[in-house]
Amino acid sequence: MYAYLEDGVVPDLVAIGKGLAAGYQPIAAALMSAAVHDAMAQGTGVLGNGQTHVNRKRSISPT
Repeated sequence: MYAYLEDGVVPDLVAIGKGLAAGYQPIAAALMSAAVHDAMAQGTGVLGNGQTHVNRKRSISPT
């Protein structure tokens, strides 16, 4: 399903999206290793995310 699986690579982060809802719904996910999770848990524990145009006024304002 993902190229890294064939190459034997173990990524720290994997961003997945279109395949989750076949493009019908804006859904996505970020998969992370235990090392990344632990580092985030020691900090704020918050992963700032949002959709493409959320809180980005320049990207949706008329020119």
